[in-house]
Amino acid sequence: MTTDVAALAEPPSQPKPNPDPPTPEEAVLVLNTAWQRDLDWGTFLFMTMVTGSRRGEMCALRWSDIDLDRLELVVRHSDNGRGRPPIPRRGTLQGTGR
Repeated sequence: MTTDVAALAEPPSQPKPNPDPPTPEEAVLVLNTAWQRDLDWGTFLFMTMVTGSRRGEMCALRWSDIDLDRLELVVRHSDNGRGRPPIPRRGTLQGTGR
């Protein structure tokens, strides 16, 4: 046989994402519960929610990425397993209770 059938195959289509974020009330419940159980965990969840950062970006954060005087967080790194850093972006921490 001279035809490579694998080369003719098409990959299956990927399902469209269907995110189901928590309601504001659910988010408050999650955060309050997390803060009651572990202040660090509650803070991590809060920062994830208010910055919109991805899991790998949050896991790659270092103290040098946070400027408490300017209330600023800079995402410079990602632990996404692909070796690609994220696009650097800045986010304000205004209104975070600091």
